[in-house]
Amino acid sequence: MPAVSRPRVSVIIPAYNALPELTRAVTSAMDQTLGPDRVEIIAVDDGSTDGTGEELERLARTCAALRVVHQENSGCAGVPRNTGLDLAQGDFVFFLDSDDYLGPDALRRMVAMADAGGTDVVLGRIASVGGRAVPRAVFQYNQPRTDVFSSHAYLTLGPWKLFRRSLIERLRLRFPPYRNCEDKPFTAAAYLNASGISVVADYDCYYV
Repeated sequence: MPAVSRPRVSVIIPAYNALPELTRAVTSAMDQTLGPDRVEIIAVDDGSTDGTGEELERLARTCAALRVVHQENSGCAGVPRNTGLDLAQGDFVFFLDSDDYLGPDALRRMVAMADAGGTDVVLGRIASVGGRAVPRAVFQYNQPRTDVFSSHAYLTLGPWKLFRRSLIERLRLRFPPYRNCEDKPFTAAAYLNASGISVVADYDCYYV
């Protein structure tokens, strides 16, 4: 029996009372051009009461790559992200918020950039839905290999990036259980310890 290959990317989705946007978020991960056999999706229902858990189970019946975890409500996004990290098997992890979604070719482009440059963190261009302000300076042009300061990456500390999982595990990085700004210390630590950062600026990877 052939060995099962490890996924390239683990997409981790924390979800709390996330309907109706949740369905679009999950399906955007399911429909990635990188391929369903190269992506695992870990959706963590953080004690929802609005049918989020049931919708995740429905979606899981249509997609073998989707794993659903149910846990008691933690009151913050960091704890369900940590649950996903504990289960992730991919070479990379990507944190997708339940009210956002990915461009169809996002993961393929970001993985290709990381592979080509040997980098540990990849930022994909962020697009605004509904007028929310998004970082611009870092996405002026593609940057195959750079650092946190030369790239202006420090202007975006949200977790919606591709992280090499070996970096996360080497640093024992996890999100603190804060209600707000839990992503900033995680992302900053990854930036400062990364063996290179890449920027994909010629494609809308993440819709926020």
